[in-house]
Amino acid sequence: MDIEPLGPRPPAVVSTGHPRERWSSRAQRLISEILSLCDSWLREPLRLCLGDFDVRLHDKAEHTRSHLSQQRYLTTRQSLLQGRTMFDQHFISSLHLGFDELGISQKPAATTFPLSLSLLDSTDHELVVALDQLVARSEARGGQVLIELGYRLGVLVGAPPLEGAAMPLGPQAMTTAFRDASAALGLPGNHELLLVQSLEGSLMQRLGPLYELVNAHLLADGILPRLRAFSLPREAPRRARAATPKSTSDDPKPPLAQTTPKQPPAVGLRELLASQRADRVNLPATTEELQHALRALQKPHSPISYHASRELFSSRRLREELIIQLNAHHPSGAARIHLSPEQDDTVELIARLFEQIGRRLPEEGDAKALLSGLQLPLLHEAVSDQQFFERPDHPARQLLDRMTQAMHDWLDDNVGSEVAHDLRPGFEKVVERANHGAQRTSLYTALLADVEQCIAQWQSNAKMTERRHVEAMQDRDRLEQARHRVAKLLEDRLTQTPQSHRLRELLDHTWSDVLALTLLRQGEDSEAFATRLVITDQLLSRLPIGDPQRLGQKLQSSLQQIGMPDDEAAHIAQELIRTGVNPVGTDYLEQPQRSGDRVTRSHGASDAGTELGPQEQRTLQRLQELPSDSWFEFVDAVSGRVSQRKLAWYSPLSGRSLFVTRRGQRADEMSLHQLTGEITCGRVREIPATSDSLLDRAWQALTDGLRQSPLIHP
Repeated sequence: MDIEPLGPRPPAVVSTGHPRERWSSRAQRLISEILSLCDSWLREPLRLCLGDFDVRLHDKAEHTRSHLSQQRYLTTRQSLLQGRTMFDQHFISSLHLGFDELGISQKPAATTFPLSLSLLDSTDHELVVALDQLVARSEARGGQVLIELGYRLGVLVGAPPLEGAAMPLGPQAMTTAFRDASAALGLPGNHELLLVQSLEGSLMQRLGPLYELVNAHLLADGILPRLRAFSLPREAPRRARAATPKSTSDDPKPPLAQTTPKQPPAVGLRELLASQRADRVNLPATTEELQHALRALQKPHSPISYHASRELFSSRRLREELIIQLNAHHPSGAARIHLSPEQDDTVELIARLFEQIGRRLPEEGDAKALLSGLQLPLLHEAVSDQQFFERPDHPARQLLDRMTQAMHDWLDDNVGSEVAHDLRPGFEKVVERANHGAQRTSLYTALLADVEQCIAQWQSNAKMTERRHVEAMQDRDRLEQARHRVAKLLEDRLTQTPQSHRLRELLDHTWSDVLALTLLRQGEDSEAFATRLVITDQLLSRLPIGDPQRLGQKLQSSLQQIGMPDDEAAHIAQELIRTGVNPVGTDYLEQPQRSGDRVTRSHGASDAGTELGPQEQRTLQRLQELPSDSWFEFVDAVSGRVSQRKLAWYSPLSGRSLFVTRRGQRADEMSLHQLTGEITCGRVREIPATSDSLLDRAWQALTDGLRQSPLIHP
């Protein structure tokens, strides 16, 4: 079987002249205008795509434990920095080539990558599968607007309606352009998979506005002005529907049931509800009427609007308010309008879903108030778009997912109140726009982008703050290790050459800082450290002093390097020389306290004398194997309040660990032995790593609840 390579495709072979010369002058003009629109529109999504890819590479490099893998990620980041312009050029050129091939030959509408996967390595296999799935999801999102664009472009160049690979702006063309551009960068296979993820979030999920823009441009030039591809059957007016006699036994199903395609099951939610309800509707509301009622409830003067009340509403309350709005202008004496079974189920599902989410948010703070502001907009979206419950990647669901997780992690963190203070206004603006913007999927795509940008900015700030605290801890740990080594060197010398108490005190509390700083900055094998050890031996009379004035200058200069004022440094230098020249005096001690003893006892003193049992030993071993980004819950012994803290760093040498808040601020510092004791006592709990978001857990709880208990409607 022939295999299409994963590299850039070869240019099309054209007999004579430019390929567009075979079209009419009108077609050439419109195609040129469309290409100009696309070039301008694609600039920002491609910039976001590469920016997101760079962030993903940075995160991977930070979290990998392999030096080689980290180096590869950093190399790819460098290549990306140098090849951004080339990536954009290859992407745009590939799309231009697709337009040049319009009308030459129709490409097969099958999958974009007709490969024999058995001949590919595992990474190429994953890449092909990822691109195939990306094309499928993007074509499903394109919907009717993509179909209309295919008709208009086909008419423009005198070809059948364009679809699949023949569509120059379709998902397959975009992925082909991506392959051309990524091949120019020469990315490793696993890095290219990361770029595919960035492509989907930054470009493929946002193609709808581009298709609308090109359709509008062609429509303005008179290309198929009355086109309505695959028009859906319209419902009859209510009065006509009410006058229609009931179907006879010869026609058991109404015509609408015969023509409306059945929606595929998603997670079984609608099926579970449908199996538990009975016929309870006589005059159901149309979708347009229900949408109008929802818009009325979202207005500021509504009793359950976001402005009037910041609380989650039950399905009963939502149902009552909707029925009131549906019958607000209905003639008295006429049959009342109710929700259809499907509409009622949608209201029930949204209410229960938000209830499950609310249970997982803290009681304090504004998280639940903000969540309530999304209840009506998402109910409106679920009523308008039947794909809401079927598509986990629906922009409205993704918006709910990201906002609820951020509300849980950021808005109610008692230590991160500054973050909550600055992040909350941005979320309130999103809720405001969701309630008052035009209820379209593109609205939620734009809102999701705003939320992602807001969260990414704060996460970046938190990482920078955390990095500063970790670096400070690392410097402190290295300094303590240097002091410990200096104390050991002094102890060896003092043991061999007993000196006066005053000299020991000066060496231990003053000169040892000079040695430790030199060891930390220059290293133990450096010439500077060796010179200061010679000075130490001269003070201890292990080596001849020689010129006392010159030695005093060296001592004074060394003491000034640790920040000691000039006068004090001169005084201490003379004191060191005086006590060193006259080592034996009335303050001579036979068994002095060694400086090394003091440092040894202080270094890790919290763990001294602690004997761990079998369970504590297992816990300690588990902690030593944990990655440095693990999360723990700390329980306040007095208030019982639970706070989440991240293990940002620990030292294998000293055993000291640092915990930070989600904001990146220092929260707790303790040794691993102390942490083991806290875990054993139940005051600290490890949070298991999970890939499920808060919305995922709420969704699963909703599904499980529907399976276990029947649905009761009023």
